[in-house]
Amino acid sequence: IDAGGNNIDLVGDSSNALGNFNLAVPLGPIELRFDTTTVVGQTLAPKALGLNLATNTSLGNITLAQGYLLSAIVRGPGAVPVNNCDLDVHDSTGAKLYTPGDNTNASGFVDTIIPAGNLTFEFGPPFALHLVTGLVGPQTVAGPTNLGTINLIAGVVLSGTVRDYLNATVSGADIDLSNSATAVKVATTDDNTGAGGTYQVIVPTGTFTVRFSPPTGSPLGSDFQYNVAINGNMALNGVLPQGHATFCYGDGSLATPCPCVPPNTVPNPSGASGQGCANSFNLNGAKLRAGGSTAPDTIEFTADVANAYVGFSFLIKGNAQDPNGVAAADGVRCADGQLIRFGAHSAATNGAPNGSWTYPNAVQSTPVSVATAQSPGQAAYYQYFYRNTAASFCNSATTNWSNAVQVNW
Repeated sequence: IDAGGNNIDLVGDSSNALGNFNLAVPLGPIELRFDTTTVVGQTLAPKALGLNLATNTSLGNITLAQGYLLSAIVRGPGAVPVNNCDLDVHDSTGAKLYTPGDNTNASGFVDTIIPAGNLTFEFGPPFALHLVTGLVGPQTVAGPTNLGTINLIAGVVLSGTVRDYLNATVSGADIDLSNSATAVKVATTDDNTGAGGTYQVIVPTGTFTVRFSPPTGSPLGSDFQYNVAINGNMALNGVLPQGHATFCYGDGSLATPCPCVPPNTVPNPSGASGQGCANSFNLNGAKLRAGGSTAPDTIEFTADVANAYVGFSFLIKGNAQDPNGVAAADGVRCADGQLIRFGAHSAATNGAPNGSWTYPNAVQSTPVSVATAQSPGQAAYYQYFYRNTAASFCNSATTNWSNAVQVNW
């Protein structure tokens, strides 16, 4: 399968009596699938490998797990069989398993081979039937499993367009629903926006929290809409906020000036635009920036301080911001409200290059949202606190602050 999801025609694509195979495939990213449904004499679970090839490659020994037959019957209202309903199986990490032949027939029957594990099963009917996706599990599988009859209920169409804060449409955005009262997630099929930022999914009626999430790796934040009452077909648009916005600069733009104004530092009397207050080794101040995505949480903070010795440092998170800032040691703090400190370490211990500091890192790998008990749908405000090595810089303080970063979770 190529990067666009298209089948690649292969010659001699079966293993021989010794289990060996030799194929000519395109360079670049592909998914290599091992379909075990033709194997005689044993039941093995199918397997898929993601590859990115640049030259001739030996994959070594590939072990296929013991497989078990999974079966079910899918029916709609009035016990009508559901034809061509797609079964998706996910493991305990949420990864989708490769399950060839996983669509129901005209009788609503489906069977496929799966490995053992704690698995979740989604039954996605054709959109035209306007039936809600069925969800079973998580369920432990340790042998042949019959899920019985899966009864799908009638649903309604939720549709709309997802844009970013600059009004540009966003393709690949994910739409998730959960029950407002119970927080139970609603299963949906084909719930990502297309090239024009539009989506349409079949959902049950009720009151829900709707989350519009950016594509993986996007710097945008998520849009949460609470207590959305869905009583019939309806349109609901999403607007993804800026995921990482910086503020609290030491360039004189704040109502609270930096405590230190070193002489002969024009045009930046106390720090540069986009950075914190000046320090003894960098008159432009330290710069904190964020990269990655909030859904899933791949947020990474990097602080650039332009000095080989950073010393003891950490990040703080506030659930509010002070737009004027508060003078603190040699800098200004704008993160406010309930403050949480995390990621304390020296730059020399985290594998970062001289003059920078990162979190998470090789030593501290806890995701930011976990480290700070950050709830989705909220804005959080982060600043970098670090040692300022020269006590004679402007006062007796030996610590300073970077600019601040707002992350919309």
